[in-house]
Amino acid sequence: MCIRDRFESMVQAVLDPVVEAAQTETSDETLLKKALAAYDKVDDLESEMVPRVDVRKELERLAMREPRMHGLIQLVMAMDVIVLEREDYVELTKEWLETGPASPKAPPVPVESNKEEWVKLQQEEHARRLAAKMATVPAPAPPQNDKEWFQSKKAESVEMSEEWFTQLFDALGDMFLPRVDVERELARQRDTLEANQQLDTAGKGKLNNVLGLVRRGDQVVDRDDFVRYVQQALGQSSTSATPHKSLMEVFESAKADQTDDFCAKHVLLRELAAHKKATGEEHVSELIMDVRGHEDAIVDVTVFKNWLKDYQ
Repeated sequence: MCIRDRFESMVQAVLDPVVEAAQTETSDETLLKKALAAYDKVDDLESEMVPRVDVRKELERLAMREPRMHGLIQLVMAMDVIVLEREDYVELTKEWLETGPASPKAPPVPVESNKEEWVKLQQEEHARRLAAKMATVPAPAPPQNDKEWFQSKKAESVEMSEEWFTQLFDALGDMFLPRVDVERELARQRDTLEANQQLDTAGKGKLNNVLGLVRRGDQVVDRDDFVRYVQQALGQSSTSATPHKSLMEVFESAKADQTDDFCAKHVLLRELAAHKKATGEEHVSELIMDVRGHEDAIVDVTVFKNWLKDYQ
């Protein structure tokens, strides 16, 4: 058997179960169970609140076996929220099933008669996506002995401006991104620019400052927060003439009754998030993580004061 025949046999062995699964009609009840299972897989802490982008990625993996999930993916992507609550997700999934789960963007289901054509289309689509991705990758640096090239690149150092950072964030394709993805892209750009000698000392310092602020931020980074990080790193942060509340005042405002010595956990989280957005105080992110990890539904003032000692 020649190499080509062996390769075609291997491809056939992989495609056959995929084709069989795609041709099998899945009931709405089964789709609902699989969609909810995708959410629960992401929600490993059973908090019923997870980043929307994580749910989307898990659904995309599921859509490889269930093409009809593409319609639900589009609805999740269109939601204007950072954190997706389970109750909202269940309601969205049921509405999607009621209107019919068929998606115009779902890939065509191959049948025996057009399997070869389907494989060809998938290969062309993969090649198109790969070409688009490679177009954004900087060209590799030339050999170290090419002095003339390096001298020219030294004169073309990339300016670390707010516009440069926002274009980098927008290129990642979403208004809300996992913090680790933003960190990875910033580090990759820094290493690439350094290798090409397009990053001077001042520019490297600014890039590292932004990277540090992102690392100390929330697990999910929205575009507004990222712009604020950039402005802070570049020394462009605006100051307000109105004094901000102290963290103890934040706790007091979260109490349902001012005579109480405790407050609801979810209310305190909301107040702390608003305080962080208004002040830009990065250490509040660590305090928010402490509150989220608190097992009880209420937070006692004594516990909160003990947390505050770590940030003073």
